[in-house]
Amino acid sequence: MKRHRAPAAGGSSRFTLTPARPRASQWPARIVGRILLALGLVSAAASERAVVRQTCPLDGTEFEAVQDFSGYAEGQRLDLKKIGPISQPPALARCPQCGFPLFTKYPTAQEIARLREIVAGERFRTEARPASPWFALGILREELRADPFEIGRTYLHASWEAEDEQGDYARAAERALTWFDRAATDLRDQTERRTDCLVARYLGVELCRRLGRFDDAQQRLAKISSAHDEALPWLPRALAAQARRISARDAAPDDGRAEPPRAPR
Repeated sequence: MKRHRAPAAGGSSRFTLTPARPRASQWPARIVGRILLALGLVSAAASERAVVRQTCPLDGTEFEAVQDFSGYAEGQRLDLKKIGPISQPPALARCPQCGFPLFTKYPTAQEIARLREIVAGERFRTEARPASPWFALGILREELRADPFEIGRTYLHASWEAEDEQGDYARAAERALTWFDRAATDLRDQTERRTDCLVARYLGVELCRRLGRFDDAQQRLAKISSAHDEALPWLPRALAAQARRISARDAAPDDGRAEPPRAPR
């Protein structure tokens, strides 16, 4: 069983943020996870997480939040959510004062000014503040004019978050579908991002199926049914599984075990 490091909350975008720099203050959280593991207080087969101290880079608020460190993927659902003792989506800390989702800890002064402007804006206050952390991050990335594929991926994470918290799955899935469609259009002629384009088109099939739009899902599936990409070894099995589920008018999520595409290495 291969071990996978839990994916980071942040991602690439056209609004480039300065990468996080490791600091001594971050070491204890990692050490705590290893100590708990060594003492047998958490299972070796479980995902590793701990409550850590966070500081909002926008207003300096200090607070505690759960942080994921690692986990084990035993499979993967048709919507590419890894299953097993791994947090999907990973925990995303959020400032309790301003509502900023901490997808970066060390933005530059210029970036802080832009982020503060967005967080103080009416859209963020009325739409993002009441929403879940990953959905709020999707709105933030929209305002930052981030890469459409990254925005789609953020809302996909928000859809998993909605499932876990019995939230509004359809709302997050609709947003993800919109942005993946935009990404597929934008990336169509970019050969260096062929894989991202194909993933966006595939996820369009899955999201339409999950939303009960079976005719749309079938039409989308027909356009990529013979697609192949060496970087996506799971794709043929996933497409076959989609065909069976769409034919059965099955909008339910799969469990990632009966007919899962293999989790990427």
